[in-house]
Order: sequence, then C-alpha cells, then structure tokens
Amino acid sequence: MKTRDAAHAEESAEVEVLIAEAAKFDAMSKQIKASLGKIESGNQLVNSNVMQVYSNTQGLQVMNDNIDKILDAIDRMLGPSEDKGREERIIRAGPDRVGLPDYLASLKRLDRALSQMSSSKLRINQQAIGDFKELVTEGNSRLQALFRSALADNVQPVEPLHYITKQLPFPVLPQESASELGSIDSFLSSTAARDASYNSRESPSVRIYAEMRGAYLSGSLHNLSAASISTSKRKASDEIYRQGTSGIGTYASGIEGIFSAEFNNISAIFAREDWGLAFDATCRKALAEFAKTLRELNMHIKSNLTTDCFLAYEIVEIVTNVGYRLDQLSGQLKLPFADALKPIRETAKSSLAELIEDVRRRVSSLQTLPPDGSSVPFTVE
Repeated sequence: MKTRDAAHAEESAEVEVLIAEAAKFDAMSKQIKASLGKIESGNQLVNSNVMQVYSNTQGLQVMNDNIDKILDAIDRMLGPSEDKGREERIIRAGPDRVGLPDYLASLKRLDRALSQMSSSKLRINQQAIGDFKELVTEGNSRLQALFRSALADNVQPVEPLHYITKQLPFPVLPQESASELGSIDSFLSSTAARDASYNSRESPSVRIYAEMRGAYLSGSLHNLSAASISTSKRKASDEIYRQGTSGIGTYASGIEGIFSAEFNNISAIFAREDWGLAFDATCRKALAEFAKTLRELNMHIKSNLTTDCFLAYEIVEIVTNVGYRLDQLSGQLKLPFADALKPIRETAKSSLAELIEDVRRRVSSLQTLPPDGSSVPFTVE
C-alpha cells in the first residue's frame, strides 16, 4: 500500500513539472510571436524607406540625363555658329582653290547644320540660319558653274559619218570627267540644292546637262538631217524611189549610235532615278529636228506618192526598229519616235490605194503590147 502511494506521488510531481514546462514554452512562444511582429513591422518600414530612396534616385538620374541632353543640344546649336567662319572661308574660296572633295564636304556640313538649327525654334539661331542658307546658295551656284565648265570641254559636235562608216562606237565622256560630274550632281540633286535653286522637281545638274549635251547632239546630227532631205529629192519626178538611195538610214543609224553613247554618259553621272528625265531632256532638241525632217520628207512623199511611197515604207521600217532598240536600252523615247513617225506612217497606209489606182490607169492607157513580146516599162518598175 505504501509502495503504491509513493508511486502515485512521484507521478503527480512529474505531471506538475511538465505543466510548468509547458507554461514556460507557451510564454516563450508568445515572446517569439511578438518579436516576429516587431521584425515584420521593421522590415516593412525598411522596404518603404528603400523604395523611397530608389524612387528619388531614379528621379535624380532622369533629371541628370535631361540636363546632359540639354547641354548636348546647346553644344550642337552653338557648334555650327562657331564653325561658320571655317565654312565661309571654304565656300568663298570656291572648289577650284580648295578642291572639289573638301568643297563638297563643307557644303554637306552646312546642310547638316541647317537641319539641326531649323529643328530648333530658338531665336538665337535665326540669324545663323539665314547666314548658312546664303552660304549654301553661293556654294550651289559655284558648283553649277563648275558642272557647266566641266561639260564645256566635251561639247564640240562630232562627224557621225566617221563613226558610222568605220563602224566605231560614238565617243563618251572621259571617265575622270564623268566621275567629277557625278560627284557634283550628288549634291546638286539633294533637297538643299533644289531648294536653293527654287525648283524642287528638276535637278540643276540635269537642266545644265540637257542644255549643253542637247546642243551637242543636235549639232552633230544636223548634217545627216540635211543629207536625208537632199538625197531623197535627188531624182527625176517620174523616177521610182530605189531602196537605200535616201540618207534617212544613215541619219537613223547616227541617232541610234550617238543616243546610245549619251545614255551611257547619263548612267555614269546621274542617280538611277534621274536617268529617264535626263535622257529625255537631253535628246529632246535632236528629236524635234528629226521630227521636222520627217515632216518635210512626208510633204515630199505626198507630192510624189506613186513614185515615193516606197520611201515612206522604208522610213517606217527603219525608224520603228531604231525606236524599239533605244527603248530597250533606256526605257525612254518610244513615244517621241512614234509621234515623229506618225505623219509618214499615215501616208504609207493611204498610199496603197493610190498605187493600185495608178497601175490601173497606166494599164488602161496602153494601146498595144510590144510586138516582140517584151515587157512594158512600168512592169519593170
């Protein structure tokens, strides 16, 4: 009995100890939770402060970048004004003294400076913009004069028969001249140069080239035009035209050869988008004279239709073929050749009925056939 009571007492003591330990752990758990709450609050406060500092840092960085951009813009605006003296000395000296590459480089720098200053609305730039535009206009004028001068060395008319009879290619501009002209055109065709010349469609270099080389083409072909008319009329009024006796074939060959050479010049000088415009403008005067020659030949053919309608057929064939080949080469001139040929083409179409009627009249006028059975003259014709 005593042993049992002692065991019970011992177990009760152990339970009390465990309860006391549980109470301690509970108190510690509450302390830990309280500490975690404080730590979480502190962490939130730290995060808030850090984000505020980060936001302020970003704002300062953006402000710093904006200040740098403003300073760069001021430098760019002031830079061209500071370089004005150097560019002015180059432009006033001219390309002959400073050299074409340096002159073109100066004009391109002026062009860039104008673009930068024009994009800003600061009043301080307005005077500089006016000064720079004046320099670009002067530089543009000097380049045009140089372009004209470079062309003037190669505009002496040539004798086409020399190249046709010897089957030689017509001369083209020297490579060095073409390269120089191309460099000048690269600026004269720019927007700045066209604005300075008050013509936004046609490049000043195209206009000058067409004027000078157009005169060269028409001057070179003038004698062939005159020969075409004289050889076509050089026969008795009742004589049937014989194929190849007119100079129109030689004239057409000269046009094809010299126009082909000119297209090679143009493609070596101008940008591709200007080839058609330059070629059409350059050939315009020579084509106008060719059309005038064909109109005069047409009048002669219509006055002698029964004998010279064969000349009309020959002209239609020759000119059609030449126009086709030049169009294949350049993609141009098809319409001008068709317009020039139109009067003679219409005459050729209408001549067949007249030719048949003439044969009928001549047959009807025969009284007798030759007794020896030989052919009558008009059958030989």
